[in-house]
Amino acid sequence: MRRSKFETYIDVLKVLTNAGPSKITHLMYTSNLNRDVIKEYLDFLIKQRAVEERIENNKRTVFAITQHGINLLNYFGGIEELRSLQREK
Repeated sequence: MRRSKFETYIDVLKVLTNAGPSKITHLMYTSNLNRDVIKEYLDFLIKQRAVEERIENNKRTVFAITQHGINLLNYFGGIEELRSLQREK
């Protein structure tokens, strides 16, 4: 089954929450997306202030979830929990 854009955004935020700051290749493999697509999703999440791009050791680019991203993930996770409860009824 294909994921919606929304579900993919949530998946990327979850990966960053669990793995911490990550290189784009790690995000590609864990999110099961190619480089162009993951870059598009990251660009959107950066514009929304949910993710930030960092340079580590003056050479390596990593992406990290922000506090705003954590808040979004918690909010939408609560909504998903409510939706699953409704499906069970």
